[in-house]
Amino acid sequence: MSTINRGPGVALVGIIGTTPKEHRLAIAGQYAENAPGVPRSGLLVTGAVNVVTPKAGMGYDIIPVQSVINRTVGEGVYTPTTTGSTSVATDNAPGAGSRWDLLWVKQNDAAKGDTVPAVGGVADNTAIFGVTVGSAAASPTKPIGDVPAGALVIAEAQIFAGTTGTNQAPSTITQVFPITAARGAPLPVRSVADRATITAPAIGQQVLRLDLAGIPVQIWTGTKWGGPPRGQLAQALSTFDTSFGTALNFIAEAILTVEPNRWIQITAQSEGQSNTDGLVAAYFLKAGGASGSTFGDQINVTNKSYAKAGLGDGLIGFSGRYNTGAGGSVRFSLQAKTVITAGIVSAVTGATTLVVDDVGPA
Repeated sequence: MSTINRGPGVALVGIIGTTPKEHRLAIAGQYAENAPGVPRSGLLVTGAVNVVTPKAGMGYDIIPVQSVINRTVGEGVYTPTTTGSTSVATDNAPGAGSRWDLLWVKQNDAAKGDTVPAVGGVADNTAIFGVTVGSAAASPTKPIGDVPAGALVIAEAQIFAGTTGTNQAPSTITQVFPITAARGAPLPVRSVADRATITAPAIGQQVLRLDLAGIPVQIWTGTKWGGPPRGQLAQALSTFDTSFGTALNFIAEAILTVEPNRWIQITAQSEGQSNTDGLVAAYFLKAGGASGSTFGDQINVTNKSYAKAGLGDGLIGFSGRYNTGAGGSVRFSLQAKTVITAGIVSAVTGATTLVVDDVGPA
């Protein structure tokens, strides 16, 4: 059975008027969802900003924030905001090992049973920041289960023994707040795992990948996250001032982070001359391997015949495509060696170029 809820601004007539839950449901319609009817909790920020910062003492500073909190499905969202910097205190550092502090924002709701323990459990409707302090250990665990119901965790801090301020090394703070946005707007996400919290995206939903170079847009097609070609990702230039013979030699490389399930076009060009008539050189485009090495998965190989010793034969071009699969950090390289006839190839102009382009979804 469906229910039509009243919108904001409907005054009471007797006992009939807009309830707090109806108001929250109306507000929820303005914000992004992880699935139909499931608003996406998070902060309304433009990117991966530092919302929580450390202090010289045992506490944290939190910049002004606008938050959207989905506490119970079907009951809309809470939207507490702050208008100035807020300081939140924490416990002194542990005597040994380290511990986790989880910082959070919450809108208390007396209708949910929220109270103020410090004043005898009085019902409370205030919006608050808080810290859940974990137990110290050599390898501590995060006290996720102790965070109050309805609170949104926005940062995690690991506090080490011997420190007197949260800004002292080796203590660290990591911003972990999810980011939400207006309904229909692109959603900034921190990673593939963060994107996966959008469990039932609408066709055409866009996300902004904060973890990738250029913060590319990805679009849900109905079956996968794709997007338009990203264009040039990298260009590597090599002076190539050494020669190569029958042993495989590394010439140029580009190392970058690539998105999953994308086609990458690798294009290279080089110019050389031979010391032997009829020498044939093989040029390899590869993906993978450590920097400066000759390892990697072969993408393409091109043979070049040098007809006359001592003469440059002009630029030779190579290209190939690579499916990024799971994505991540990938090294693309140009490598070469001589084949068939023993001899050496050396650079004419010392110019070798390797260009890496994203040409679209795989």
